[in-house]
Amino acid sequence: MGWANDKAFEAEVLRIARAKWPKSAMSGSTKLEGRERDGVFESDETIHFIEATTSRQAEKARQDTKKMHSAIVTSVQSNPIKGARGWFVTAEEPTADQRDAVKKFGKGQVVAVSFAQFQQSIVDVGQYLEARAHHLFGSVLDPETKQHNPKLEYIPINFSSSDEEQSWNIRTISSGLLNGDRFILTGEFGAGKSMSLRQIFFQLRDEYLQARTSIFPIYINLREHTGQSEAVEVIERHARKIGFDSPSSLVKAWRAKFVTLILDGFDELTSLGVQRASYNNLKIIRRRALEAVRQIITETPEGVGIITAGRDHFFATDNEMASALGLENYKLIKTTDFTKEQIIQFLKRQGASEKNVMLPSWLPTKPLLISYLASSGLLSEVSTNPELHTNYSSWDYLIDRICEREARIDNRYLDGPTLRKILSRLSTYARVSDDGLGPLAPQQLSKAFQEICGFEADDQAWIALQRLPGLATYEVEADTKKFIDDEMVQVYRSGDIMDFIQDPYTALTQQEFTSAFSQIGSTAGDYAIDVCIKKCPPQTVSSIHAIMQLLQGHPSLNSLKADIATLSIHASLPIKYTCEIEGVFFSDVTLNLENTIDLSGLTFSNCYFSIVEVDNNPPENLPTFKDCIITEISGYTNSDDLPKIKFLKTEIQEYSNQPQTNAAIRNESISTGEKVLLIILRKIFLQSLGGRSESALYRGLSTSEKQLVDPLVNYLHQEGYLVPITRGGTSIWVPVRKHLHNIRRIIGRVESETPELLDYARRLSG
Repeated sequence: MGWANDKAFEAEVLRIARAKWPKSAMSGSTKLEGRERDGVFESDETIHFIEATTSRQAEKARQDTKKMHSAIVTSVQSNPIKGARGWFVTAEEPTADQRDAVKKFGKGQVVAVSFAQFQQSIVDVGQYLEARAHHLFGSVLDPETKQHNPKLEYIPINFSSSDEEQSWNIRTISSGLLNGDRFILTGEFGAGKSMSLRQIFFQLRDEYLQARTSIFPIYINLREHTGQSEAVEVIERHARKIGFDSPSSLVKAWRAKFVTLILDGFDELTSLGVQRASYNNLKIIRRRALEAVRQIITETPEGVGIITAGRDHFFATDNEMASALGLENYKLIKTTDFTKEQIIQFLKRQGASEKNVMLPSWLPTKPLLISYLASSGLLSEVSTNPELHTNYSSWDYLIDRICEREARIDNRYLDGPTLRKILSRLSTYARVSDDGLGPLAPQQLSKAFQEICGFEADDQAWIALQRLPGLATYEVEADTKKFIDDEMVQVYRSGDIMDFIQDPYTALTQQEFTSAFSQIGSTAGDYAIDVCIKKCPPQTVSSIHAIMQLLQGHPSLNSLKADIATLSIHASLPIKYTCEIEGVFFSDVTLNLENTIDLSGLTFSNCYFSIVEVDNNPPENLPTFKDCIITEISGYTNSDDLPKIKFLKTEIQEYSNQPQTNAAIRNESISTGEKVLLIILRKIFLQSLGGRSESALYRGLSTSEKQLVDPLVNYLHQEGYLVPITRGGTSIWVPVRKHLHNIRRIIGRVESETPELLDYARRLSG
């Protein structure tokens, strides 16, 4: 198995022996009759003599077998009640000559076995690996057959890390796991986490089967273990789930350090949506849900490699993530979108005919989304339609085209607009989930159809529901679906909000509408609101005041209030009248309060915000934040700057105006231009992929540094890294996500594919 020498091989054999005969765990090599024995282990009934070798010579087998047979004879003579047995263990399969020597000189009391056969007495690794290979791997499904064992070849994706010295890929991660390293892998749904973990499993499996290591991988789908709290219980249920005959032997192998652990989906162990808990309670819920994972990790012996994966931003902070998972020394790596070269490679291996794919800069290039567009025949439409190369709001146009195309397949039941309304209602249902994407059960698809169409779906309509664009199969057994992209689902969400705005009185009398929104605890997202503003006629926008007042009589519709309030802010409409929004999560969005509109009537109570931007707005115009948590606020340097009457018992975790916010970048020995570039990239690409206001890019900078912002931003725009949009009269810079991997490397000070960015920034410094 690629052993460095006989001593290293002997140590592995003795490790198996100690697991096999735990009552002799302190035993090992010893001297008998003046001769060294590799191992002597005593159980209740038998004394076991072990000789381990990497040699392929028959002479070695003859010498070791004669030595063991002599010891067996002496042992039986001194203790006739207890049996004795010899084990001649070879690194590879014993040769025919070696087996003959053992048979001849062992006289039936010594057996020749390979390392794999000796290890099999603890756990049948071959049987486990075979059973595991035929079970599902996380959310991996074949895009055509929807089966969990896709035949497609893996396309390597990029991983980013804060480690400046290490570049991660499947091989280096696998090597780290064999060395006992611990990893956390994060990424969005559909970004390739499960596919990458599956590839790591097969890489480690091949290492074992090709006799290069004694360690084999255990891959556990955590979503199959909801409600469990004991580590052993999880491992044993996993064994039974995949059809492995001996669950207890898998536990024994784990305890004996013969495994690496692959734990997929730490974010899938709780089904509680954010609407059911406050921010602080949600941390407790997440920690409780991960009790079993934490136990597995903390009880895993030191030196055993572990990698666990889950959704980006599932935890509020990296510290909470490490604490909830029970990890101390670990490496955090993240998936990134496909590059152009990877898209071409991926499509080629899928058999797609597209040769010159020119995707819009705003379109996310996650593997799942690209796979969906290719398998549904939409890639050419996206690639060639000039209407889709304008700006970020083109999502709305693309979704209309997708729905129209799908409706043409069979227009007896659903036309394009009706199809989109069904998807809009499903996107509202999905807002209850932690990530806002689902899963959605079959009965929810039927319910949405009935609510929109007014009658139940028959067999033919049900077939159409199975093809709903933008939904992917999530759990084959439960037949659940999940939206494939966060930005796409935000645009779908705009439909129910627009219907409400256009006819609020009717919507509030519909029990199915109010029931759906009453269970939601988070906002629809910036893109949903932008589409609503784009579609609202001027006379409708002017009625927002009346709609907000109408909602005050519906205390259970806080998320809908939050959506309408966000729309008002984006549209630069004042909110002077009393309006309280309670218990809503403004996660992964930026609440921009920078213009001077009067929002003094608005109160946020027990809400959570990722980023709040306040510059240039007088304190008297600000909304009131009561018992809230704000991850980052701009416009203030510290708590002493805050207008106390507007921030009541509100926790603010970071003030972005503080120079310390970018202290690590400032302490580097690089030019001023490079420092400003890195700060800008950090704000736009790492803090908020939904975009940052132009004024936010100046915060925390000195006067001389501010002079470099304009030329740097213009250069990034010119080179295709940023896209400008306008939101509520405020200029917003949105990152082009296909560059995320490279930007993370630049920020992490790893050699990047585009050194010209830093070169340009360096030249600006003079």
